[in-house]
Amino acid sequence: MDRKEKSRRLSITCSILLILLAFFLVERQHISATVRDATIIEENRLPKSHPPRFSPEEVRIGDTIAGMKVLSIQSGTSPMPYFLMELEGELKLKGYYYQGYEGEMYFYPDKTSRERLPQVADNAANLTVRYRFPKEALKVELGDALLGRAEVVIANYTVRYVPDADDQNAQFENGQSYIILGDQKLSFEHERRIKNLTSPKTIHIWERFHTLLLPEQGNVVEKIGLAEYRWKGLDVSLGIRDLWTTYRGKPDFEMLIGNHAGIVRLETVSINERTLYYLEIERDHYDRQESRYNGEMEYEYCLVATFEDAAAALLQQDRQLALTLFISSGTEKLPGAKEMLLELARSWTLPPEDLLMR
Repeated sequence: MDRKEKSRRLSITCSILLILLAFFLVERQHISATVRDATIIEENRLPKSHPPRFSPEEVRIGDTIAGMKVLSIQSGTSPMPYFLMELEGELKLKGYYYQGYEGEMYFYPDKTSRERLPQVADNAANLTVRYRFPKEALKVELGDALLGRAEVVIANYTVRYVPDADDQNAQFENGQSYIILGDQKLSFEHERRIKNLTSPKTIHIWERFHTLLLPEQGNVVEKIGLAEYRWKGLDVSLGIRDLWTTYRGKPDFEMLIGNHAGIVRLETVSINERTLYYLEIERDHYDRQESRYNGEMEYEYCLVATFEDAAAALLQQDRQLALTLFISSGTEKLPGAKEMLLELARSWTLPPEDLLMR
């Protein structure tokens, strides 16, 4: 090949490369313009309204979900996928509550209210069914009743969608487990998984249950604490506990009464056409001075009313809610304890059997 032909081919090659380079630059400019235009459209799009069950990738700041305005959004994939969102706006909820022993309220929205709360779609495994309101946030007296129905108006809501979070992999501080995602430190709020949060603006209680309405004439009864009484020289207490089902499909009363205790008698009784359980319990006495169980038996007698719980069904948990009425007689057995409990039960304000299923 002579020098002239080589020069001609080199010239053709350079021309082709220049054409390709020009095409690449034009195409890149076009792509950049398209992305810029899309960004402008995204930034300038009007706020959208989303239903309570929403897809995170479709939500932007300024949108509304269930009528509540989106204030902030954080999302990421490290160390695990998460979507955190703050909303403001009022929602009126109805449901039942129980009172904790520090005066806090545990509120369970009913079915209609649950369906109105913001929730990531297809997130049944991490459904939030219970909200904890500390005593200082209540602005209402819960009184002596441990259980009741209430209407709660909330003024904010925090979506904390972290489907893979588990307190087994959490960090601990002052007895509280938490994880760090982005710039957020998320506590488990006494749950095994991260749940959504809210706080009450107003609370209206219209029904109260699970207390004793005993006459006080002649010092028959003395109230000594929340759900704690002295009656006829005996310690009386009310409680709320989870009653789990054993592998045999029966209520696990041994778990209900706790460690270092045994059931020596278990039978059913009928009160106002309702079936309750009667338990006689022996409990190993704990010597606080010696910090040990000393083998001395103490005697307790208990009535248990059980309730099917919609929250447990939603979380696929095999449990019921148990309301308990205890008499403690110390180290002496109490003859006639069953009859005394049945007498007390006439003043026991039990809720309707379907309260937790509404």
